[in-house]
Amino acid sequence: MMKNEETKVFLAKSEEDAKTAYAAMVAQADKIGMAKLEKWANDKYAQVKQQFQQ
Repeated sequence: MMKNEETKVFLAKSEEDAKTAYAAMVAQADKIGMAKLEKWANDKYAQVKQQFQQ
């Protein structure tokens, strides 16, 4: 998903088209569970960070 949607942002014909494509990419990511993945990654980062601070 990211490669296809990201390409649409990069190849947009105008800044407005790029913003629209970016918003669509974010909406699609949210739709497929990006918030859940982001929470998991943040929690995992906090755990790993603690290991390196000891």
